Amino acid sequence: MLNNMGRQKDNDSQICPRCGAFRPLGSKRCWQCERKKSVIRIPSGRIPIVTIILIGINAIVFLWMIAGGTAESHNTGIQIEQSFSTDTMLRFGAQYTEYILRDGEWWRLLTSVFLHFDVQHLFGNMFSLGLFGIQIEKYLGRVSFLIGYLCTGLIASIATLYLDSNSSVSAGASGAAFGLIGIVLIYTILSKQSLGNLTITGVIAVIAFNVYYGIVTPNIGHIAHIGGLIGGVLFGVLLYFIQRLRR
Repeated sequence: MLNNMGRQKDNDSQICPRCGAFRPLGSKRCWQCERKKSVIRIPSGRIPIVTIILIGINAIVFLWMIAGGTAESHNTGIQIEQSFSTDTMLRFGAQYTEYILRDGEWWRLLTSVFLHFDVQHLFGNMFSLGLFGIQIEKYLGRVSFLIGYLCTGLIASIATLYLDSNSSVSAGASGAAFGLIGIVLIYTILSKQSLGNLTITGVIAVIAFNVYYGIVTPNIGHIAHIGGLIGGVLFGVLLYFIQRLRR
């Protein structure tokens, strides 16, 4: 019976010369090869050291603020939440339009990217950084990834500075996180491939969830998110065509 089954398999299929998988007899297309073409391969052995360091810096800064800052309570209507006071955020380098434009404290555009108001704010942004950052860093390389992260974070801060009519104190890595989402989005669109296990469907789902979360949650910096996303798309387009020219 085993020999019959083996002969039946040999009669109905053939081995793909490229990958060694079985494919239907007479077929010129191999499902295994087609699947590999639809996914951009991510180097598995490369440690995402920059992503790890960025997450570590954000966590250390948050602990530093706990040690040297003060907290205040906010009634959201559902529960009482605690976050760092406005004075603490400004003292550690949060973004504030008047301080930047009037006093020339432009460094706040970058330092604010590493500050967070509360634990939930920190955890949400670090989760996004880990989810997208590990894959992008392994594919783009450490230097390109770091430049992309910092540039999109700065673009998000600049967008908030000039386009947000609400001149309140702002901070957080969400603009840079949306920048990473923008990089993945444009790469999957231009290449028509998934970036590792990050598919275009998954990326769009993440964007949709964050838009919904921003609508139902007060005090969310929509301008920063949009600015970071656009910055990530532009940076991704630039890198994509640079890689194409190098090939």
